[in-house]
Amino acid sequence: MFIKNVNKKKMKLGNRAFYIVMSISGLLACILLGWLRYRQYHTHAEVLFEQFDIYNNDSLLLSENLQVRKPPGDAERKQEVSYFYFDPNTATAEELISLGLAPRVAHTIVRYRDKGGRFYQPQDFKKIYTLSEKDYQRLLPYIRIASPGQRASSPEAPGYTPKTNHPIDINAADAAVWMLQKGIGAAFAGRIVAYREKLGGFLYKEQLREVYGLPDSTYQALLPHMFISDSTVRKINVNTATEEMLAAHPYIGRRMAAAIIRLRTDLGRYSKMEDLRMVPLINEENYRKIAQYLTAE
Repeated sequence: MFIKNVNKKKMKLGNRAFYIVMSISGLLACILLGWLRYRQYHTHAEVLFEQFDIYNNDSLLLSENLQVRKPPGDAERKQEVSYFYFDPNTATAEELISLGLAPRVAHTIVRYRDKGGRFYQPQDFKKIYTLSEKDYQRLLPYIRIASPGQRASSPEAPGYTPKTNHPIDINAADAAVWMLQKGIGAAFAGRIVAYREKLGGFLYKEQLREVYGLPDSTYQALLPHMFISDSTVRKINVNTATEEMLAAHPYIGRRMAAAIIRLRTDLGRYSKMEDLRMVPLINEENYRKIAQYLTAE
């Protein structure tokens, strides 16, 4: 009897210990589960906050980009303007742009003509829906519409002094001399001289076509009058030039300049110009263009 009582007590103690262990285990499991859920929520919240920040930053960047890319108005648009008589039935898009019209307006006029449209009198020019009243009033005195089969001709408009092209040394002419040419104003004259300085000088007349924004019609009109009396150009020494000096040349740029410097560092120096052919970014066409402006002394 005594033994049975002892065994019953042991069983009760064992059951209690089992329950205690299970309770502690359950409590630990709950704590662990709660901690994991907390970490999951906390991580998710961090991601949400990061995404919110990214969204805000992207929105700000998009807003800034939209402000930068906003089409400029008439007062903000800066472009070279040349005044001359023109027939809106025959003027090219480039000629219309040189008159100060936005490219969008110029191409609208050309498309109107391509679809069979025609201007019968100067006032018809106003029916181009993208043309502003300001541009219409500004160009109205210069519109000369010819009858079919005839060229436009008329007396000079008030305040207009016509220009004529004359022989010009493209390596020696300064901005003032360039401005005497037909279709060349202060802006284009400045661009031509600045581009010539960046190059180191013109080797060929065709390089004038590389000047930013210069209409092909203006280039073609100048071509018979251009000449080069001295084709000696300023050269850059690839063994002593800095990356910035090389990158400033229109035919090289930042990436090619860095590649030239890296190969120079590996070789120690360029022993001959042909070593530049080993630069990864320089193909045969690039080499022919830049070799005339570089030296490996």
